Formats: sequence, structure tokens, C-alpha cells
Amino acid sequence: MSQLGHRLRSLYRVARGRGLLEAFQVSVVNPLYGVWVERVRDDVVRRDGLAFHLDEEGVSTFTKGAIARRRHERQERTLLERHVPPETDVIELGGGVGYLTAIVDRRVDGEVIVVEANPDLVPLLERNRAANDLDYEIVNAAYAPEREAVTFPVASNYKFSSRHKRSGNTTVVPATSLERLVRRYDLDASALIVDVEGDEIELVREELDVLESVCDWLLIEFHAKMTGYEAVDTTRRRLETAGFRSLDRRPGVELFVAEEPMASEPVGERSGAMGEQGSEVAAEPASKTTGERGSESTGERGSESTGERGSESTGVPASEAVDEADPVRSDDE
Repeated sequence: MSQLGHRLRSLYRVARGRGLLEAFQVSVVNPLYGVWVERVRDDVVRRDGLAFHLDEEGVSTFTKGAIARRRHERQERTLLERHVPPETDVIELGGGVGYLTAIVDRRVDGEVIVVEANPDLVPLLERNRAANDLDYEIVNAAYAPEREAVTFPVASNYKFSSRHKRSGNTTVVPATSLERLVRRYDLDASALIVDVEGDEIELVREELDVLESVCDWLLIEFHAKMTGYEAVDTTRRRLETAGFRSLDRRPGVELFVAEEPMASEPVGERSGAMGEQGSEVAAEPASKTTGERGSESTGERGSESTGERGSESTGVPASEAVDEADPVRSDDE
């Protein structure tokens, strides 16, 4: 589907789910702000004491406007600011232009590692790190725990780039896994932010033992339209069985917190699901100016875990109550 077709379908869903006023904000106001950023602000947005350079062809006028209006990734940002404690390390899978990464790196005292598959976005991550005097670590790699490298589709709009979507432009990038990142950076208890366009299902399925060992906070953006609602429900149940409780939720995004203490056995000493791959070194980080760090997150009250888990107030199955889980999201395109 073309970007125009994708945009029209998204606007229809926004209008149907949130009303014409929100659709107007998305279709008219955000692009106008984006044009202002491009023509008046030289593709630089300054918000909340942070500067974001956005002069990359893959960053759309719409996204520039959303960042200027503080609507970009606002659900994740809300959850992060509401819940994630400052004394934690953070791994962000899917960093984009570094918007949440910068917010998190300024907020937390621990190490921040951002993983981004799209090589075209690495220069923006580096520039935004330097512009804000931050020191997050940048890893140019795709999340694919059973591989050494993947062919990654790069869309003309970076928001549409995903291993699960087709694109005429592809590039081969290193692959990484949560276990390899934890081993490389010697992380203990940490927060994990996940926005990997459908690969969140594979993360929980393949590396649940790693999540149990090192993650005390887990922020996931679900992509139910891409993965299917049943896969999202199954992923939630797996997390609940492993001791993660749904603490808070916003449209499309959910924050889980570990109820049990983290396992004391070091990740490096477990036999793990990765077998011999567990001993491999994570993908080489992209160049950086200082330190070794990167991150991301957001929220609204979610229901407690209850087996099939739906909304406690309505008894609606999770696949309906949380759609939410599939964004009628107008805030971060």
C-alpha cells in the first residue's frame, strides 16, 4: 500500500475511533506544523529543553509536526515519565530519531542503549545525542535473536520500515538479541522499551527467560493489526505467567512490571534458548561521541492479570478491550 493509502486508512480509523476533531489534528494541524519546522526552523525542533535535528529524507513532514506539538510517541512518554524510576538502566529496541531516547537519557541515572535497525537514522541519533550533550549508546542492528544479519526493508517514511513489511529498498544489517545486549553491556536489573513493529511477539516468545532475569520494567508497543490479536493476547498471558503484571496502559502501549525479584543467576551462566548464540557478542555499536548509553517509554491504567485478561470493568476480551493494542493512534506517525 502506498503512503497515501496508508495515511487515508489511518485517518479513517482515527475519525471512526476518536472523532473528526482528532482526525483534523492529524490530517491538517500536524502537517502545517511540519511545514513550519522545515521552512522556518531549518528542520530543528526544540522542546522541553531538548533539540531534535530532523533533516533526514525518511522523516516525514507529519512526524516533524507531531514532534513540534509534543504528540509524537506521547503515550510512551506519558508512561515513562509516570512510572520508570531514575535509578535504572534502559534498553530501547527501535529508537527512530531518538526522541524518546533523549527524554529517557536525561531522566535516568543508569546506562541507556538504543537499538535501531534503519542505518539512515543513525546519523540523526548521533546528532541529537551531541546536540543535547547526552551519552546514550547507539547500536545499529535489527532485533532477530536467531540470526547474525537480516535484510531490512527501508521505507521512504521511516515509520513504515519493518521486517514484516515489503519495500523496494532493502539493506543488510547486523542482528542482535536481548541476551547479547545484556551480556555485552553487563546489565543487571533494567527497563526495556520495545517498538519493533511486530517483533515484540518474537521477543517474548524467544527470550522470556532473559526478560525474567534482567527486566523489572517492560514497555511494549503492540502492533495487533500486523501480528494478529491472538498473538497479542498470547504474549500478554506469557508475560503474566512469568510474573509480569500489567501496571498501566495507553492506546497501543502497555507497561508491565516484574512482581517477583529478578533471578540471581547471571544471564551468561544460563543455558538459554539461544544455545551457542548466547556467547556471541552483540552487534557492534555505531560511532558515538561519549560514554556508552540509549532508551524509550509511556501509560494509562491497565487491568490486572486475569488469565484470558480483558478489561476488568467491562469483561471484554483483551483483544477487544485493548485496542488500544492496535493503535487508533494519531500521535506518533
